[in-house]
Amino acid sequence: MNTESTQQLKTQLRAQTRQQRQHLSDTDADHFDKQLAAQFSQHDSLKTLKNIALYLSQDNEIGTEHLCQLLFKINRNLYLPKLFTNGHKQLNFCQYLQTSKMVNNRYGIAEPEKNNFIDVADLDLILMPLTAFDAAGNRLGMGGGYYDRTLGANNHSNTLIVGLAYDFQEVKSCPVEPFDQQIQMVLTPTQLIDFR
Repeated sequence: MNTESTQQLKTQLRAQTRQQRQHLSDTDADHFDKQLAAQFSQHDSLKTLKNIALYLSQDNEIGTEHLCQLLFKINRNLYLPKLFTNGHKQLNFCQYLQTSKMVNNRYGIAEPEKNNFIDVADLDLILMPLTAFDAAGNRLGMGGGYYDRTLGANNHSNTLIVGLAYDFQEVKSCPVEPFDQQIQMVLTPTQLIDFR
């Protein structure tokens, strides 16, 4: 499959799954957010990890508000992605506290104002957003390539890479390009899927 047709498939799949997300009511979205946190708490392989990167949901991505509350409660160190300021399409991971002052980046996404970064290699767990995933551990992101570039450019051999998703975001096959980074697990409101 050539690059152009792969890009077209990715665009179509993103549009399809984003449309499904947009149809969720606020009540349903909050319900899935709570279920995701409850599902996380059932897995010692995840909840015993100390340095955890996650995201604040945008555009009806599966919510992380209740998961953040859980992780603060059990004294985990949380980190949020923050855009590189030098124009590189990569992410730094910045410490996130309940008291963190937040500022919006150029995409309108809240980031901690202070630059208290952790090396990617020192993260025990990265919880990533996605628009679709398949049974082989392929992940389709939003199209910016930020996570793919960040993981591709950093040693993360000791870091567990887990996608967070609604169950309906699983598809038969995700179109893949050479730079796309695979995930090791997906956590949904109903299950933890291990691809390793």
